[in-house]
Amino acid sequence: MNPFSPSLISKIKFLGFILALLMLLILFIAYGMSILYIKKNTLHDAIKLSSLLASPDAKLNKYLLQHSISRLTDAEFKKLLTKAEPLITDKLIRKFFEASSIKLFTTKSTTLFLLKNENKTYYFQSSKNFLSSRLFPITILATLFFIILFGIYYYIKSAFKPLLRLNDNIEHFSKFEEIQISYESATDEIANVANAFYTAIEYNKKLKLQKDMYICSIMHEISTPLTKAKFITYFMENEQDKNKLNALFNSMQEELDKIHELESINTKLSTLQLNNYSLNRLVEDICDVLLLEASNIQITQEDVEKQFDYSLFIVALKNLIDNAVKYSKDAKVIITIKQNYMEIKNLSIHDNSSLDIHRALQPFKRGDECSSGMGLGLFLVNEIITKHNFRLEYKFNNSYHLFRINFDL
Repeated sequence: MNPFSPSLISKIKFLGFILALLMLLILFIAYGMSILYIKKNTLHDAIKLSSLLASPDAKLNKYLLQHSISRLTDAEFKKLLTKAEPLITDKLIRKFFEASSIKLFTTKSTTLFLLKNENKTYYFQSSKNFLSSRLFPITILATLFFIILFGIYYYIKSAFKPLLRLNDNIEHFSKFEEIQISYESATDEIANVANAFYTAIEYNKKLKLQKDMYICSIMHEISTPLTKAKFITYFMENEQDKNKLNALFNSMQEELDKIHELESINTKLSTLQLNNYSLNRLVEDICDVLLLEASNIQITQEDVEKQFDYSLFIVALKNLIDNAVKYSKDAKVIITIKQNYMEIKNLSIHDNSSLDIHRALQPFKRGDECSSGMGLGLFLVNEIITKHNFRLEYKFNNSYHLFRINFDL
């Protein structure tokens, strides 16, 4: 049980543990005090009886009756004495009372008095059981305390159940996992917070559905006339106008494809399919897809295997490598693969043309205003890399752009 755990239940258990220790300490002190109190009363009875031995029997019998004390024969006393132990454990105090002809013993069921007066021995027993009288009230108190403590713990735990469920659901929601919405029937603050969260989730689902339908509708509405327009250009006689229109339509089609790719990536980001893959093999696949020649790429590598979603991670690396070649002064990309990181490096077209990386990592923003496209490239790359619990870093040094993917955070 870690008292510093963020779990509320762990903190409650720790608090209950401390309270139980404090209560045990209090009970132990009360136990000791009760022993002293009962011994004090027993010694008082012994001294009083010793003083009454010389008094008339009527006075002695009256005291015995009032304090539930009875006489014993020598045989009865010796029989009980075999199961008894001295009431006074301190040897010095016991010796003092024995010098006064008073001996006290206790068993599990009674307290025994041995008193001497004028060479005559008297035996008594008290029906007030010393052991049971000191243990019974303490046992009752301890039982009541633990019942109350357990009741408080159970009540608090029950009160926090909606919060624990909410915590689990928030954790699943942060990982884009499906959650089971279950509204709380209680009306306290915790239940209200949980129900507000579930309401927001349902509203978010409706918004996402509306957004998906809206995007599909837009893409359909644009794709249909675009296809017709591209078909019409085949019948145009002016080749120059025809080429311009085809270039424009192709550009529009590319933008639509990017929107489709963006939606596909967003969907995949919610459910990563993680497996172990060779990073070296992945880079080879990307170079084949991009049709890169040996003169375009320089690789320094170790044999590295990492866990990632192949369909997503290949998009991120393909984007970085493609941009490195496309915006390189010498059309080359330098790739370094190590166990802890991977670097993608290219020579800048302009000697002092560092990227505004903070701007470039925002959606629909571009680090270089001269760049074409919607500005989603680096944003998506960073989203994919971050989702894999890696980190993307950028540096501009000696006219080189350098992107590093750190695998160990």
